Amino acid sequence: MRKSKFTYPKCPYCKKEYQDGFMEYGLMNLVTQGWCEEVKVKCHNCGEYFKVKVHITYYGSKLAR
Repeated sequence: MRKSKFTYPKCPYCKKEYQDGFMEYGLMNLVTQGWCEEVKVKCHNCGEYFKVKVHITYYGSKLAR
């Protein structure tokens, strides 16, 4: 069984990878809440705000017979 691969968004201004900080749940809510399609986050590096949308991809494979 393959492990899940998570990629985090990069800030469009400074190109640093964004991850939720302590007591921030923007990305977690984006992925787990069905009503939330995008979230506005603040970059911890440069302080600029940008929008993040989630993209979930499912992969399938053939079973050996």
